[in-house]
Amino acid sequence: MHGPEGLRELYLLTICDVSTTSPTALTNWKARVLEELYVHTFRFFTAGTVQRGQERLEQIREEVRALCPERGEREFLDHFLAAMPERYIYSNDPPDIVRHSRFARQAQMKQVNVTVMTTNDPYVEVGFIADDRPGLLAMITATLTAARCKVISAQVYSWTDQFGRMRALDLFWVRAGESIEGVTSALPKLERDFSRLLGMELSPGELVTGGASRSSRWSDRPTPNVPTEVNIDNRCATGHSVIEVTTKDQLGLLFWLANTLVHLDLQISLAKINTEGTQVADVFYVTDTSGAKIASPERIEEVKARILSTVAHLEKGK
Repeated sequence: MHGPEGLRELYLLTICDVSTTSPTALTNWKARVLEELYVHTFRFFTAGTVQRGQERLEQIREEVRALCPERGEREFLDHFLAAMPERYIYSNDPPDIVRHSRFARQAQMKQVNVTVMTTNDPYVEVGFIADDRPGLLAMITATLTAARCKVISAQVYSWTDQFGRMRALDLFWVRAGESIEGVTSALPKLERDFSRLLGMELSPGELVTGGASRSSRWSDRPTPNVPTEVNIDNRCATGHSVIEVTTKDQLGLLFWLANTLVHLDLQISLAKINTEGTQVADVFYVTDTSGAKIASPERIEEVKARILSTVAHLEKGK
């Protein structure tokens, strides 16, 4: 690319090329991926950022280990670093990784653990740890919805612990009201409701509706309309279909989307949650029960129709 100028021209050419291929070719998610690629590559040219690879991975791991000199903690941390997916290592700063490792270590003998990881008033990062299972994301988002916590962003990971169990570490930046107390005071309820869902005492849908009138909106203030778009891409990920849902932000939206995918017999391997103002772009990497992509055109249309129906019902408050 011959430096930043060539990079800039290639980026602009790519945007023009993709956006004019068809009216739906350049989705919001693809635009963000291209922008992120451009920004990181520009930093490489200007600041000499180390590229991703085994050398960079080990460098990050060593930075994390340096923050944990205690031997017993280091043993757990070494397994945690080796077991977590590479995208987790790249997506989190060393102090945060240490915090997550300590959280996971404390939860080893617990079926459920829910805690506040960090705060940035009025936002709170809430961590959930439990044995991984199909529908777990729907269960967690149901507990957040029932506590009227609005999800701003999320990271969803799974790893095999030292006992051979598949465990999940799910991190959610949420907000409930104008201060962190709205979330911190709800922690006992979050853990109690999450435990009830894991124990099959009730379904996620029953927890969210609760037999009472349910408000689907986060705020009664008028907000701009956001058209709902659903795109399913089978080319950009090797082993998954990528579902992108762009729509208006509403309380409980993430739960109802995850719940819909569960009832479509789709397994969510990765979720990327993005909220910008009143618009959300939620991306799910999914497979069917056999581990394959959503292949047939009929199945793709069925998934799109169900998601659109879910959003439409939510907007009507049903």
